[in-house]
Amino acid sequence: MKDRLMGTDNKDLLIENTEYDKDFLENLFSGSRDKTNLYSKIESEIQSIKDTRGIEILVDKYYLKELEEMAKSFKYPYFEKLVKDEIDFQNIYMLIRSKFQSNELDFVKKIVADGGNISKEKLFAHYYEALDGFILSFKYEEIYKLLKEGLDMYNKSGRISDFEKAKDYYDILNLKENRFVVTGPEVIYTYFKLRERELKNIRIILLSKQNGLSNDFIKERLGETYV
Repeated sequence: MKDRLMGTDNKDLLIENTEYDKDFLENLFSGSRDKTNLYSKIESEIQSIKDTRGIEILVDKYYLKELEEMAKSFKYPYFEKLVKDEIDFQNIYMLIRSKFQSNELDFVKKIVADGGNISKEKLFAHYYEALDGFILSFKYEEIYKLLKEGLDMYNKSGRISDFEKAKDYYDILNLKENRFVVTGPEVIYTYFKLRERELKNIRIILLSKQNGLSNDFIKERLGETYV
Protein backbone atom coordinates (compact mmCIF):
# COMPACT_ATOMS: atom_id res chain seq x y z
CA MET A 1 0.00 0.00 0.00
CA LYS A 2 2.80 2.43 0.89
CA ASP A 3 4.72 1.52 -2.25
CA ARG A 4 1.70 2.26 -4.39
CA LEU A 5 1.00 5.64 -2.80
CA MET A 6 4.57 6.78 -2.23
CA GLY A 7 6.10 5.52 -5.48
CA THR A 8 8.62 3.29 -3.70
CA ASP A 9 9.62 -0.36 -4.04
CA ASN A 10 9.93 -2.38 -0.83
CA LYS A 11 8.70 -5.79 -2.00
CA ASP A 12 11.74 -7.42 -0.39
CA LEU A 13 10.28 -6.54 3.02
CA LEU A 14 7.15 -8.62 2.46
CA ILE A 15 6.95 -11.77 4.58
CA GLU A 16 5.54 -15.03 3.27
CA ASN A 17 2.63 -16.48 5.23
CA THR A 18 0.34 -19.47 4.94
CA GLU A 19 -2.59 -17.64 3.34
CA TYR A 20 -1.16 -15.10 0.89
CA ASP A 21 2.14 -15.15 -0.98
CA LYS A 22 4.14 -12.09 -2.01
CA ASP A 23 2.83 -12.10 -5.57
CA PHE A 24 -0.76 -12.09 -4.35
CA LEU A 25 -0.12 -9.14 -2.03
CA GLU A 26 1.71 -7.21 -4.73
CA ASN A 27 -1.09 -7.76 -7.25
CA LEU A 28 -3.74 -7.02 -4.64
CA PHE A 29 -2.60 -3.42 -4.27
CA SER A 30 -1.62 -2.89 -7.90
CA GLY A 31 -5.21 -3.23 -9.04
CA SER A 32 -4.78 -6.44 -11.03
CA ARG A 33 -6.62 -8.56 -8.48
CA ASP A 34 -9.85 -8.15 -6.54
CA LYS A 35 -9.27 -6.00 -3.48
CA THR A 36 -10.07 -7.07 0.07
CA ASN A 37 -13.03 -5.42 1.76
CA LEU A 38 -10.75 -3.46 4.08
CA TYR A 39 -8.59 -2.08 1.31
CA SER A 40 -11.56 -1.08 -0.85
CA LYS A 41 -12.99 0.85 2.11
CA ILE A 42 -9.90 2.94 2.76
CA GLU A 43 -8.42 3.35 -0.73
CA SER A 44 -10.34 6.51 -1.58
CA GLU A 45 -9.42 8.13 1.74
CA ILE A 46 -5.71 7.39 1.66
CA GLN A 47 -5.25 8.55 -1.93
CA SER A 48 -5.10 12.12 -0.67
CA ILE A 49 -2.41 11.35 1.93
CA LYS A 50 1.25 11.50 0.94
CA ASP A 51 2.63 10.87 4.42
CA THR A 52 3.51 7.31 5.45
CA ARG A 53 2.54 8.10 9.04
CA GLY A 54 -0.93 9.11 7.89
CA ILE A 55 -1.33 5.90 5.89
CA GLU A 56 -0.47 3.75 8.91
CA ILE A 57 -2.89 5.69 11.10
CA LEU A 58 -5.77 5.22 8.67
CA VAL A 59 -5.01 1.52 8.28
CA ASP A 60 -5.09 1.15 12.08
CA LYS A 61 -8.38 3.04 12.19
CA TYR A 62 -10.08 0.79 9.67
CA TYR A 63 -8.50 -2.31 11.15
CA LEU A 64 -10.24 -1.49 14.43
CA LYS A 65 -13.49 -0.98 12.54
CA GLU A 66 -13.06 -4.40 10.95
CA LEU A 67 -12.48 -5.92 14.40
CA GLU A 68 -15.66 -4.27 15.67
CA GLU A 69 -17.72 -5.74 12.83
CA MET A 70 -16.18 -9.16 13.39
CA ALA A 71 -16.91 -9.05 17.13
CA LYS A 72 -20.53 -8.10 16.44
CA SER A 73 -20.89 -11.02 14.04
CA PHE A 74 -19.89 -13.42 16.84
CA LYS A 75 -22.76 -12.10 18.98
CA TYR A 76 -20.72 -12.84 22.09
CA PRO A 77 -20.55 -10.03 24.69
CA TYR A 78 -17.02 -10.93 25.86
CA PHE A 79 -15.49 -10.24 22.45
CA GLU A 80 -17.59 -7.14 21.86
CA LYS A 81 -16.31 -5.68 25.14
CA LEU A 82 -12.70 -6.58 24.30
CA VAL A 83 -12.89 -4.73 21.00
CA LYS A 84 -14.66 -1.69 22.45
CA ASP A 85 -12.03 -1.42 25.18
CA GLU A 86 -9.25 -1.78 22.59
CA ILE A 87 -10.76 0.99 20.45
CA ASP A 88 -10.97 3.28 23.49
CA PHE A 89 -7.32 2.72 24.37
CA GLN A 90 -6.02 3.07 20.82
CA ASN A 91 -8.03 6.26 20.29
CA ILE A 92 -6.78 7.86 23.48
CA TYR A 93 -3.20 6.71 22.91
CA MET A 94 -3.32 8.14 19.39
CA LEU A 95 -4.58 11.44 20.82
CA ILE A 96 -1.75 11.49 23.35
CA ARG A 97 0.82 10.93 20.60
CA SER A 98 -0.84 13.63 18.49
CA LYS A 99 -0.63 16.06 21.41
CA PHE A 100 3.12 15.50 21.63
CA GLN A 101 3.43 15.99 17.88
CA SER A 102 1.41 19.24 18.12
CA ASN A 103 -1.14 18.00 15.59
CA GLU A 104 -4.23 20.16 15.15
CA LEU A 105 -7.68 18.89 16.09
CA ASP A 106 -8.77 18.78 12.44
CA PHE A 107 -6.11 16.14 11.79
CA VAL A 108 -6.98 14.26 14.97
CA LYS A 109 -10.64 13.96 13.98
CA LYS A 110 -9.61 11.99 10.89
CA ILE A 111 -7.70 9.33 12.79
CA VAL A 112 -10.09 8.43 15.60
CA ALA A 113 -11.91 5.13 15.14
CA ASP A 114 -15.63 4.62 15.67
CA GLY A 115 -17.16 1.95 17.87
CA GLY A 116 -15.63 2.51 21.31
CA ASN A 117 -17.35 3.12 24.63
CA ILE A 118 -16.28 6.78 24.69
CA SER A 119 -17.92 9.25 22.33
CA LYS A 120 -15.85 11.32 19.92
CA GLU A 121 -17.17 14.49 21.52
CA LYS A 122 -15.68 13.46 24.85
CA LEU A 123 -12.42 12.37 23.24
CA PHE A 124 -11.96 15.77 21.59
CA ALA A 125 -13.33 18.00 24.38
CA HIS A 126 -10.08 18.29 26.37
CA TYR A 127 -7.55 17.68 23.60
CA TYR A 128 -5.74 20.99 24.08
CA GLU A 129 -5.40 20.63 27.87
CA ALA A 130 -2.18 19.51 29.54
CA LEU A 131 -1.70 15.75 29.62
CA ASP A 132 -2.76 15.44 33.28
CA GLY A 133 -6.01 17.30 32.59
CA PHE A 134 -6.64 15.31 29.43
CA ILE A 135 -6.31 12.01 31.31
CA LEU A 136 -8.42 13.32 34.20
CA SER A 137 -11.29 14.02 31.78
CA PHE A 138 -11.81 10.24 31.57
CA LYS A 139 -12.04 9.80 35.35
CA TYR A 140 -15.50 8.26 35.21
CA GLU A 141 -14.70 5.89 32.36
CA GLU A 142 -13.73 2.26 32.88
CA ILE A 143 -10.40 2.87 31.15
CA TYR A 144 -9.32 5.57 33.62
CA LYS A 145 -7.42 3.25 35.98
CA LEU A 146 -5.27 2.06 33.08
CA LEU A 147 -4.68 5.62 31.87
CA LYS A 148 -3.77 6.81 35.37
CA GLU A 149 -1.24 3.99 35.70
CA GLY A 150 0.24 4.94 32.33
CA LEU A 151 0.40 8.60 33.35
CA ASP A 152 2.22 7.76 36.59
CA MET A 153 4.74 5.67 34.65
CA TYR A 154 5.17 8.44 32.07
CA ASN A 155 5.77 11.07 34.76
CA LYS A 156 8.66 8.96 36.07
CA SER A 157 10.24 7.98 32.75
CA GLY A 158 9.15 10.63 30.22
CA ARG A 159 8.28 7.88 27.73
CA ILE A 160 4.77 7.93 26.25
CA SER A 161 5.29 4.27 25.32
CA ASP A 162 4.68 3.56 29.01
CA PHE A 163 0.97 3.89 28.27
CA GLU A 164 1.32 0.78 26.10
CA LYS A 165 3.21 -0.94 28.90
CA ALA A 166 0.34 -0.16 31.25
CA LYS A 167 -2.05 -1.61 28.67
CA ASP A 168 -0.02 -4.84 28.56
CA TYR A 169 -0.18 -5.04 32.36
CA TYR A 170 -3.96 -4.69 32.43
CA ASP A 171 -4.35 -7.18 29.58
CA ILE A 172 -2.53 -9.77 31.68
CA LEU A 173 -4.76 -9.02 34.66
CA ASN A 174 -7.84 -9.51 32.49
CA LEU A 175 -6.49 -12.80 31.19
CA LYS A 176 -5.94 -13.97 34.75
CA GLU A 177 -9.66 -13.49 35.36
CA ASN A 178 -10.27 -16.23 32.78
CA ARG A 179 -8.28 -18.87 34.66
CA PHE A 180 -11.44 -20.27 36.25
CA VAL A 181 -13.31 -20.41 32.94
CA VAL A 182 -13.23 -24.00 31.62
CA THR A 183 -15.51 -23.80 28.57
CA GLY A 184 -16.32 -21.31 25.85
CA PRO A 185 -14.28 -19.13 23.48
CA GLU A 186 -12.60 -17.31 26.38
CA VAL A 187 -10.46 -20.42 26.94
CA ILE A 188 -9.18 -20.47 23.35
CA TYR A 189 -8.65 -16.69 23.29
CA THR A 190 -6.71 -16.77 26.57
CA TYR A 191 -4.51 -19.63 25.37
CA PHE A 192 -3.45 -17.85 22.19
CA LYS A 193 -2.95 -14.49 23.91
CA LEU A 194 -0.69 -16.12 26.49
CA ARG A 195 1.33 -17.91 23.80
CA GLU A 196 1.69 -14.56 22.04
CA ARG A 197 2.89 -13.03 25.30
CA GLU A 198 5.44 -15.80 25.77
CA LEU A 199 6.91 -15.24 22.30
CA LYS A 200 7.08 -11.51 22.95
CA ASN A 201 8.91 -12.09 26.24
CA ILE A 202 11.36 -14.51 24.62
CA ARG A 203 12.12 -11.92 21.95
CA ILE A 204 12.70 -9.24 24.61
CA ILE A 205 15.07 -11.52 26.55
CA LEU A 206 17.08 -12.57 23.49
CA LEU A 207 17.46 -9.03 22.15
CA SER A 208 18.35 -7.69 25.60
CA LYS A 209 20.99 -10.38 26.14
CA GLN A 210 22.38 -9.77 22.66
CA ASN A 211 22.80 -6.09 23.48
CA GLY A 212 24.32 -6.72 26.90
CA LEU A 213 21.48 -5.18 28.89
CA SER A 214 21.16 -5.80 32.62
CA ASN A 215 18.83 -8.31 34.26
CA ASP A 216 17.04 -5.47 36.02
CA PHE A 217 16.30 -3.83 32.68
CA ILE A 218 15.02 -7.12 31.29
CA LYS A 219 12.73 -7.64 34.28
CA GLU A 220 11.34 -4.13 33.85
CA ARG A 221 10.65 -4.74 30.15
CA LEU A 222 8.95 -8.05 30.85
CA GLY A 223 6.62 -6.46 33.38
CA GLU A 224 3.69 -8.56 34.59
CA THR A 225 3.77 -12.21 33.56
CA TYR A 226 1.22 -14.98 33.68
CA VAL A 227 2.17 -18.43 34.97
